Amino acid sequence: MNLPSWVVFCHCLLFSFSSTANPIDSLESLFHKTTKAEEKIDILLDLSSAMTYENQDKHFDYANQAYLLYHQANLKNDTIFAEVLYFLGSGNQAMNQNETALELFDQSNAIIQEMNLPDLAFSIFNSKGMLYNKMGHFDLSIENYQKALTIAEKQEDKEKIGAIANNISIIYSTLKAYDKAKELLQKGYEACIELKDEHGKAIALSNIGDLYFKQENWDKAIFYFEQASVIVDSLETSFGIAYISLNLGLTLQKKEQLELAKQHISKAYKIALVNNFTYILSKASLGLAEIKIAEGDYLNSVDKANEALEIYQKLNNKNGLSAVYKCLSENYEAMGYFETALTYRKQYEIEQDSFFDEERIANFAALEFQFDSQKKDAENTLLKAEKLKNEATIQQRTYVACAIGVILLFFGLSTWILFFQNKQKKRYNKKLEIKVSERTKHLETSNQKLSIANQELEQFAYITSHDLKEPLRNISSFSSLIERRIRQEKYDNLGEYLGFISQNTRQMHALIEDILAFSKIENVEAQSKTTSLAKIIENTKNDLHLLIKEKQGKIVFQDPNLTNESANILLPFQVSMIFKNLIENGLKYNQSPTPTIKIAHKITNNYHVFTFQDNGIGIDKDYHNKVFEMFKRLHHRGEYNGSGVGLAICKKVVQNIKGQLEILESSDAGTVFELKIPIKMESSQSIKKTYSEKDAVI
Repeated sequence: MNLPSWVVFCHCLLFSFSSTANPIDSLESLFHKTTKAEEKIDILLDLSSAMTYENQDKHFDYANQAYLLYHQANLKNDTIFAEVLYFLGSGNQAMNQNETALELFDQSNAIIQEMNLPDLAFSIFNSKGMLYNKMGHFDLSIENYQKALTIAEKQEDKEKIGAIANNISIIYSTLKAYDKAKELLQKGYEACIELKDEHGKAIALSNIGDLYFKQENWDKAIFYFEQASVIVDSLETSFGIAYISLNLGLTLQKKEQLELAKQHISKAYKIALVNNFTYILSKASLGLAEIKIAEGDYLNSVDKANEALEIYQKLNNKNGLSAVYKCLSENYEAMGYFETALTYRKQYEIEQDSFFDEERIANFAALEFQFDSQKKDAENTLLKAEKLKNEATIQQRTYVACAIGVILLFFGLSTWILFFQNKQKKRYNKKLEIKVSERTKHLETSNQKLSIANQELEQFAYITSHDLKEPLRNISSFSSLIERRIRQEKYDNLGEYLGFISQNTRQMHALIEDILAFSKIENVEAQSKTTSLAKIIENTKNDLHLLIKEKQGKIVFQDPNLTNESANILLPFQVSMIFKNLIENGLKYNQSPTPTIKIAHKITNNYHVFTFQDNGIGIDKDYHNKVFEMFKRLHHRGEYNGSGVGLAICKKVVQNIKGQLEILESSDAGTVFELKIPIKMESSQSIKKTYSEKDAVI
């Protein structure tokens, strides 16, 4: 139910536009009357600002016009240029051109480094904070928010301080730290009361309601949305009224109060239609479609769902598309059009897969940020403890020195004794400090391992709640379809439905197997168990026998001597997992009539270096690092089967054995992986380096 992140802009502007027609007409008229380039640019920036929440395209277009006019007029005014760059960055941010937006924000910030422009600096850091939050870089987001907060505190600007508190609360909400988020929003709300800022109060109340919605506390969510609704109604702000009415209606829909929900969502729909609030329009259309299903009004439900579909396709909103396809599938199934229902059901699965992939990566980024934050807190605690220890040591030495000075006046012998005791005490303290340091390092290592284990537990819990449930839902759905067709004595296409059930069963089985494999990876650093390369090759042949036969594939080892026991290269036994997954991927993601994987070996700088070259479909350069992330699939299951765990397994094993794994090159002709394994033990027999003229084929 959240607005896209570009909507959550600076501060209390969110609900401040009731009707921009007259101001915009006046500004455009003034633009055509003036002849000075600088004045024209100021007007274009005002127009861009006015359209921030009304029309993304115009918001970007006005800023772009200002940028072009600045260069055409050959102006040399750093202040104006910095503002133009900021607004152009804001426009790109609204159009989801994130990298371009960051570059423009940084260029603007570089210009104003030596200038006294605190308001512009605040806006730059605040916008960068929101952009990094949108991209899942929570540490960079908070870093920029803190810079903006420092500026606001120097200005003693409570409105800006409240805006930053609101934005940081969004990060806590993403991390599911709802109590911290509510605390910040409550402070922002109190500041708005003090400032008599009705817009700010409406935003804070709406965001608190949204937090309770995420926690499925419908009654409290309704309470806060209703309070916000009273304010925006009094302000007569069209965007705010539409936004709050939509959220209130969707919450009532969750409580199954459909008639009341329909009134609020219809109100939001009408306002959004008149003002072209596209995102609100899409959510309202879908909400009305779902209500009409419950009422049995299937034809009108299909019409509303198609309205939402058209908008979500333009926005490329995976979650929205998934919900629309599910709604259409349920409509056509209820009307008895099972073929059409099946088509939309498949589309729903594809979009659901894509959305879950994005959501997983965002959740893991959040987990990583939490871990980094905890690590930083621990490091700060250790630094504070070290500082206190040093201060205590200095104070203690000062007391001892004073005592020695007094005693020197009276007792020379006592001085010598005290000096001797002090030396012994220093030696003892040194030993004690070494022991404390060792125990501290041990504790830090243990805490880090525990944090990583907790991350993996979070990941497995997420899989259980999403990936394992999804095929079960599909199996249940198609079982119901088969049961209905049998009752109606319509037996055509039952085979296709059963095939779909079988496919989802295999999908769930494969995912469970990969999860088990990932969870069984041990820390091989503390183990001495090894196995020979020949044994690894033999195990890989046995494990992939059916796939090799099915794909008519070949695995070519370019040094045939190394596949024999006589070569006796000893490797950590878990390396077999890497070989299996790299070879399996090379065969699976391959459209060649004869899929071929060529494996080469050499020794460089105390590393065994293996290269795996396939003739598969290749991997786009932008995804060379992402393919090693857990659950990252570059293709949906309709094209290639896979759980997205295989290369993550490889990466984890490689990290454990202090090795390296990367993609050297990739194109339509195939991919080359390079695997480096430290040489930990060698055979007493030398490795022969005489290669046969022909490659050895497994």
